[in-house]
Amino acid sequence: MHTDRIMQLALEMAGLTEVPEDTQVYVPGDITKGLVCIDADTGLLQIARDLGYDGVIVHHPQGDEAMLNLHLVMNRQLQTLTKAGVPEDEAREALKPRQFGVERNNHMRNWDYMPSVARLMGMPFMNVHYPCDLMMERIVDAHIQRRLAETGPAASVQDLTSILLELPEFAHAKTRPAVVCGEAAGPAGRVVTAFAGGTNGGAAVVEAYWRHGVGTVMTLHMEVADILKLRQSDVPGNLIVAGHMACDSVGLNAFVRVLRQNGLDLTAMGGIVPGV
Repeated sequence: MHTDRIMQLALEMAGLTEVPEDTQVYVPGDITKGLVCIDADTGLLQIARDLGYDGVIVHHPQGDEAMLNLHLVMNRQLQTLTKAGVPEDEAREALKPRQFGVERNNHMRNWDYMPSVARLMGMPFMNVHYPCDLMMERIVDAHIQRRLAETGPAASVQDLTSILLELPEFAHAKTRPAVVCGEAAGPAGRVVTAFAGGTNGGAAVVEAYWRHGVGTVMTLHMEVADILKLRQSDVPGNLIVAGHMACDSVGLNAFVRVLRQNGLDLTAMGGIVPGV
């Protein structure tokens, strides 16, 4: 299957019409037997070739525009923020600090390193970030909301971590969902699954959710500095860090299943947690 068709399948699964800013085909070509992983380095490309694979599909941006434009895909978090009741102007301001940091950090990275190695090797190479994250957010949120509808308003924050563990990727992961802000035994309140959109929005985004009536925010990950800042916040609320690899694996496993149904011979590895 050509990398362009693989990309199109990802867009169709996510309900997107255009390739998002953090997703890219670096080296186009046909893949029949591929490695799928969360991150990659030059050693992995060589291992893939040595083991007879003819392409590598990675989750996180590996360079070029997908890396340099990661901060732009964060604007897609506005949809989740405004849907939760945060005014758009306030949501944009809340995103700015984290977006600035992501942009500046990526600006100083070697953006051509991995793509240039793949080109030199003639190895079809691509990453699929936001589409898989969006699939994952929808899968997890649908499960959470269904279980909360059964549990009712008495659900605690700790109950949410238990509900996450009902999904195989979370159950098999060596990291466990953690309540990092708020009271685990307290009521969960209104819950927002804020997983997709480049990376987490930082403390300011979590506070924006809290200010507008969200009781518990769930993210993939959160920097320690942001967690400590939120613990000192005057705005009450809860924050659950669900687990980076487990969350990413939910979307990737869904994608891999469809690609296999379309005839690709794929090996999922490099951090992908089993989904069965």
